[in-house]
Amino acid sequence: MKNNRYQYFVEGECERKLITTLKEQKTWVVSGKIEVFNVKLERITELRLRQISDNTTVILIFDTDTIDTENLRY
Repeated sequence: MKNNRYQYFVEGECERKLITTLKEQKTWVVSGKIEVFNVKLERITELRLRQISDNTTVILIFDTDTIDTENLRY
């Protein structure tokens, strides 16, 4: 899609480093903004959603080492 942006919400610094490294390869991950935000512990508020531009694909990256996924429920 033309003019599509990407926003990565990553759980922590390890995931940030992973996505940054993969972005440099330019084949695995498309360029976009990376923000450390643990979606398993915090809800994405309406205010945070309003700050995301139109035509933005939001990608959530987190470990699956916990069973507490209540914040991911809609």
